[in-house]
Amino acid sequence: MKIMHCSDVHLGKRPAGPVGIYSQKRYDDYFHVFEQCIDTGIKEQIDVLLIAGDLFDRGYITPEVLERTESILHKCRASNIPVLLIEGNHDNIARDKEPESWIIYLENKNYISRPFCSFDEDGCHFHPVTLDDINFYGAGYPGDMVNETLKALSEQLPPPPSKNIIIL
Repeated sequence: MKIMHCSDVHLGKRPAGPVGIYSQKRYDDYFHVFEQCIDTGIKEQIDVLLIAGDLFDRGYITPEVLERTESILHKCRASNIPVLLIEGNHDNIARDKEPESWIIYLENKNYISRPFCSFDEDGCHFHPVTLDDINFYGAGYPGDMVNETLKALSEQLPPPPSKNIIIL
């Protein structure tokens, strides 16, 4: 399986200071670089794209950021390249605010799949995405729960000969 990995894409980021030519160029750079990454993946015939957090620079994005993101991710969809994404601290999905998350929106629109972990009174539960015979596990951004999350993951991973990839 040919896997492309990226992280910290930060779509929608603008440099601090007044909006001007430099600010707009830097803002556009994030989209251009992400699109170049996708175009390279298509050219190299990757089997899956992993985005290990921070697709967006912040949890609340503008319609323009969403539209440009969908346009770029559509290239993967058109090329039958699955995109697996975990959240980072910048696009963190608050446990009680999932319906407001743009990551969840992209998942519901079938632009991405999201290996994630959920928490309840019984602890941490992992929801992998399986492609071919490989299980992709994502811990997302565990914040101050990092030790508990990784311990739970180590206890729940299927043993060899299972093929597991952990995205952190």
